[in-house]
Amino acid sequence: MHQIVQDVHRKQAKQQAISGVNRKVDVQASVVQNIEGAQQSVSGVNLDEEMTAMLQYQHGYDAAARFLTAIDQTLDTLINSTGLVGRT
Repeated sequence: MHQIVQDVHRKQAKQQAISGVNRKVDVQASVVQNIEGAQQSVSGVNLDEEMTAMLQYQHGYDAAARFLTAIDQTLDTLINSTGLVGRT
């Protein structure tokens, strides 16, 4: 009977030790995941932010191109269409 009690006690102790190790492994994995996330946020490139910036630059370029086209057309009209009244 005494042997059975000791076996049960050993099994419980082993199970507690295993549970403790599993908890430590889970905590360590969580810490590693948090550190990797922090490292990527500091050193990595955020593709969403890069795409947003690229779209902003593209819209700015398109607006500048439209502005220059309007100026070019206005100058063309002023240079070629005005002052013809006095010419022969």
